Amino acid sequence: MSGTLMRLLINLRSVLKSGILYVTIAAMLLICLILSGVTKKDNYDIRVGIAYEDISEFNDVLTDELRKDAYTYNMYEDAEDLKQAVVSGKADYGFIIGKDMIDRISDDDTDSSVEFVTTPFAVYGEVVKESFAQSFIAASSEYIIKDEAYKAFDGADDKLIAKLNKANEGYLDSDLLFDVNIIGANSEDPTDKNTDRINASVSDYVRAVIAAAVFMMIFAVYGRKYKGDIKAIAGCMDGGRRTAYYLSYMSASAIPVAIAGFIMCLIWGRTGNLLILLLKFIGLIILSMIWTYITGILIKREATYIALIPVVMGVQMVFGFVFINLHDYMPILNVLKYIFPVSALL
Repeated sequence: MSGTLMRLLINLRSVLKSGILYVTIAAMLLICLILSGVTKKDNYDIRVGIAYEDISEFNDVLTDELRKDAYTYNMYEDAEDLKQAVVSGKADYGFIIGKDMIDRISDDDTDSSVEFVTTPFAVYGEVVKESFAQSFIAASSEYIIKDEAYKAFDGADDKLIAKLNKANEGYLDSDLLFDVNIIGANSEDPTDKNTDRINASVSDYVRAVIAAAVFMMIFAVYGRKYKGDIKAIAGCMDGGRRTAYYLSYMSASAIPVAIAGFIMCLIWGRTGNLLILLLKFIGLIILSMIWTYITGILIKREATYIALIPVVMGVQMVFGFVFINLHDYMPILNVLKYIFPVSALL
């Protein structure tokens, strides 16, 4: 036991002199800092500007409908002010409503009547447009009903139109169109965090980065077995002792990154039970060492091993469900994911 501990301490001292260790920890820290500043944009944080090119009764009706929406709508005096607000970042999107909208609605000629203002960096544009279109249709329905009532009913009067508008408002404000059925994709629990990794929280991505860094450190440092002092030392040992030496060296390379990652999880990750988190780190290290050792047995040349690093990392990130939950399409992957080291920390 003392010999194993001594070998681990010697290898740890060797790893601490390696530049790749500090580059890995620095990169991991930088990415976690960036991720910690990323927050999901709430609907109420999206600012939408509205500018009318003329003054009409329709403007008030549309404004009332927009204020029912989840987005924050701000009114601008004219189109140029709105465009400047979008360019300067004071507004995320903008809508410029054209002239004579009541006449255009009555004539069924609303094509290109609203100008949508955005920037190349905006990502919620289509959603905002759909939301605006819903409000626009709701505001237009009053005028459409009035026009169609006179066409459809002989002797249509204000009383009938008021009745039709009331029925229309009741339908628009209700959920009669939809039969809501909330289900979880391939899961009995719709709140299961693995149901949709795309919507994972920041803490999940922080853990994924940390897990990838630990695995990469083990995998990259193990590549030193192909040359230099590691190869020379291992060459003097028999099979069993050589395996123990490699395992000790991989453990030594993982410990500093794992300690740094554990601290970062306490700061940015969803920690929960610390004992479980510690066990997950141990599982991550063991799985990473198994992957690395098997790869080292299969690959005989250093150049091939180095070229394999980005491929292996890509496989880990994809099948570990870091970016997308593939088990929605291939349920068997929900079981197979546990053979990938990155999944151990998620």
